Amino acid sequence: MKLVAQRVGVLAAVALVALIVALELAHRLNPSSSAPTTTVQAIPSPGASWNDVRAGILSPSKNGEKTACGVTIGVTTFGVAHPSLPCGTRIFVAYGHIQALTQVIARGPYVPGRGLDLTPALAVKLGIRSAADVRWRFAQ
Repeated sequence: MKLVAQRVGVLAAVALVALIVALELAHRLNPSSSAPTTTVQAIPSPGASWNDVRAGILSPSKNGEKTACGVTIGVTTFGVAHPSLPCGTRIFVAYGHIQALTQVIARGPYVPGRGLDLTPALAVKLGIRSAADVRWRFAQ
């Protein structure tokens, strides 16, 4: 019985390593994933209410550095940094009467009192030049 348990453990470890290698190969074959975009129409989740937060603006990545979500932030990258939402979570961000569909592409913010950080391109689209109070809600 002990021998069977050891074999199962070894097979599980081999499967995990194979999965990690496959994911890395897939990422290397599709390096353009640094600026995730979508053409799918998204609608707010039914009954989703707006969350009011203070948002700052991220700096573009230096030397091709990637965020915790694996994204290099460039001047045209749309996205937000959020401390706990999973990478890829789609949300609407609104400032005044302007709304934008985006997704979580980084961890943060790391400034006390802020709930989001916006990429420079998203800040421009919303008309934000410095830290501002914005609203966000989940997209479907």
